[in-house]
Amino acid sequence: MAQHQAQNSDWAGWDNLTPVLRYANFFDATPGGGFGPRYLQDFQILVMQAGQGFITINGISYDLAPGDAVFYGPNERHQVKSSVDDPLRLAGIHFVLCAEDEKQLHPQYKFGCEVPLESGIATSPLNPSPAPKISVGLQSEVHRLIEALILSYFMDATGRKLEKRGLILQLLQAWHDATPLLNATDSQNAFSARHRQSLSTCEQALLANLRQPPSSAELAAMADLSEGYFNALFKRYSGYTVGAFVTRHRLLEARRLLVQGQLSVKEVAYQVGFHDQFHFSRLFARTFGMAPSRLRNRKPE
Repeated sequence: MAQHQAQNSDWAGWDNLTPVLRYANFFDATPGGGFGPRYLQDFQILVMQAGQGFITINGISYDLAPGDAVFYGPNERHQVKSSVDDPLRLAGIHFVLCAEDEKQLHPQYKFGCEVPLESGIATSPLNPSPAPKISVGLQSEVHRLIEALILSYFMDATGRKLEKRGLILQLLQAWHDATPLLNATDSQNAFSARHRQSLSTCEQALLANLRQPPSSAELAAMADLSEGYFNALFKRYSGYTVGAFVTRHRLLEARRLLVQGQLSVKEVAYQVGFHDQFHFSRLFARTFGMAPSRLRNRKPE
């Protein structure tokens, strides 16, 4: 697979953007599963939240890891495949950059087709178009904005268009602004092969035991490092302290369970490791801008 790539772009065409969100969702891949190969008539952004895998765009493959983001479309052949041992969890949106394009797109191709489309293709005023693959480990704002878009879509798929338009523009701006930083910080984010393997193993240990996660001391012992040095490396590697990493992924897992709607809010809180439902609800609302009960009780599209 190709390694992570960072590309800097000097975009033009911002004043002509009137983006419209057409679809948004979280996607949990089955082991070895995914989607495609397919073509879309609109644009798509995917953000990797957990797991490993790869995406192939126009015959070129890129590794996928947590924190990565991908932009592609329209009419670019793409396929996402998940690892068998560590399935991907994605957040994704479909959108057009010009509002008038929405009128010409065919409803039957909302989720793509196997052959290139001959008509009804969305256009892009951005020149050049965003890179099809960049590493966005530094861009927590990108994650926040795409999650906000998905939640907005969940609550009202066809309404609140101004809110969705603003969030798409903020997302593109945050991504664009961070791109020049990626090459400059590349040397700071370099890890030895041993440290990368150890830190990845520790992340998986935390994700597999969110209800009763190993302590920093236990993780440091697993990595054969002092606790202080391990904590410094882990924060640089993941962008979070151990405690913040656990809280973040507890909330992500809770959101997934709430969307499924099979458990009560209290049951979800306990399932992911929170013993105080009210503390969980406050933290969830502060993080995602929505009470967990509202997300659980949303009306499906």
